[in-house]
Amino acid sequence: MGSQRKTPSFSAITGFLLLVLAPQAASAGYVTFGNGWGSKWDNPVHGYPATITWGFMPDGTTIDPARDIAAEVIGGSDITQMKTTYEVAYGAGSYLTAIQNALSTWEAACNVKFVGPIDDPNPGSPLPSGGAGAITPDIRIGAFNPVPGSGFNFVGGVGFGPPGDDINFPDPFAGDIMFNLSALFIRPAGNEDDPVAEFGNDLEGLMLHELGHAAIGLGHPADGPGEVMYVGPGAFGFINRQLSPDDIAGAQSVYGVPNPTPGDANFDGAVDGADYTIWADHFQQSGQKLETGDFNDDGIVDGADYTIWADHFAPGAAALPAPEPASFSMALLCALATLATHSRRRR
Repeated sequence: MGSQRKTPSFSAITGFLLLVLAPQAASAGYVTFGNGWGSKWDNPVHGYPATITWGFMPDGTTIDPARDIAAEVIGGSDITQMKTTYEVAYGAGSYLTAIQNALSTWEAACNVKFVGPIDDPNPGSPLPSGGAGAITPDIRIGAFNPVPGSGFNFVGGVGFGPPGDDINFPDPFAGDIMFNLSALFIRPAGNEDDPVAEFGNDLEGLMLHELGHAAIGLGHPADGPGEVMYVGPGAFGFINRQLSPDDIAGAQSVYGVPNPTPGDANFDGAVDGADYTIWADHFQQSGQKLETGDFNDDGIVDGADYTIWADHFAPGAAALPAPEPASFSMALLCALATLATHSRRRR
């Protein structure tokens, strides 16, 4: 859950990780979280995409004393201090660039879309914040001073995994990323895999790792050191800002491949009658997603989405053939007659 890309005390970090990280499902080369405490954003079924919002915790945001992590931090979050220190060394805008580069890397690897930064509507309130109906970012990024000698003191940051079920069982800390203000964050020059001579945490590489927990739902694999998600001997001291094949395979197992076949609502690799049925069931409903027939991502299922489906329909992939115009018109009438309201819950 937490990691530091270059560290003075690996044994201390390892002990901390064993206490807070309990991956539930493993596959060769990558680890995904099960439904025990973390899984994925949006539809909890693995293989379905997600839109994930993100933002920074307002300065002064504290942690609810009832939460275990509260005993390991001092005071409130201070992203401004972290950002200012980093940009004094690397220039204006460099902090946000490092964060956005990490987001873009995961976006290119699997079917997730990040939206942000957006403001937290509950500035100054303890984490977890927000009452019923509050719309807060899924990924909340903060920076805290550690309690000396605590587990948090020995890591560059920690990332809490997604909720086990974003529809029914939201975890109040899901998606939070907390950086250690006492750590040094750097932007080492060089190419991927080049050794890093200076001491510190490569901000982009560390953010990429923590997003692997908080956004993608991946744990620490046993093998490394080339994987971004690996924490163990040999994992530190070199530039690691590119996902390995195992990192990518893990991300795609959770959210599917990026840019799936247009018209494939159920992500089975075929555009067929089953996808048409999904489209028809949600016809003229707003607030929809790709998996409910909104193939052009404009928020409503309509005739334009049918055209996308029809243009990519593969005869023989399923028993239901592409509807003729008369059948299409009847489907629209049926869909209108059975129109049901659907809304998307957001944390």
